[in-house]
Amino acid sequence: LVAYDIEIFTQPPTMIRDLKLEAGKLNQLNLTIEQGGLRIRHEDIRTNIALPSYPVIVREQGKSQVLNIQNMGDQVTYLAGQYDLEILCEPPLRLPGITIQNNSSTDLTIPMPGVVNVQKPKTICTGSIFSLQEGRMVWICDMNPSKANERFLLMPGEYQMVLKPQSSILYKESSSKRFEVRSAQTTNITF
Repeated sequence: LVAYDIEIFTQPPTMIRDLKLEAGKLNQLNLTIEQGGLRIRHEDIRTNIALPSYPVIVREQGKSQVLNIQNMGDQVTYLAGQYDLEILCEPPLRLPGITIQNNSSTDLTIPMPGVVNVQKPKTICTGSIFSLQEGRMVWICDMNPSKANERFLLMPGEYQMVLKPQSSILYKESSSKRFEVRSAQTTNITF
């Protein structure tokens, strides 16, 4: 007989260290494991926008290691406790300190994205979309220079788009537009 380490595959795993078994009998472990469910969904708005199922990164609160990646709409069971979530939409939503309680389900609702249709000039242009957050421009994504029309799904908020002809090296040939994205609505931008 030796001491055993037992790992129970909960999320996060539950460990029992240095368990000694009694010889000649069936050893039973009576454990209480407190667990609850987590589900993330879009708000319930009627729309003709195809809803993306964003991946959600789940971490134990204050830790950098990824515990799980779950899809929106899925109910996943975790140990009761505090978790930090990151929803991989554009821009990403960070939800720190989400509490999961024993024998209950935590249902979170995030805003519906809005659609941004961009019509660019016929010349080949490079550009980027920035989110306006607390007086700063935060890069969200680059635009495809080979496409004259593009479509983006962005979370509600204030944005700025910067565009310039690909062959240009002069700042004055750049153009930019500020716009607002609203849940489940379409915004059309023409340069």
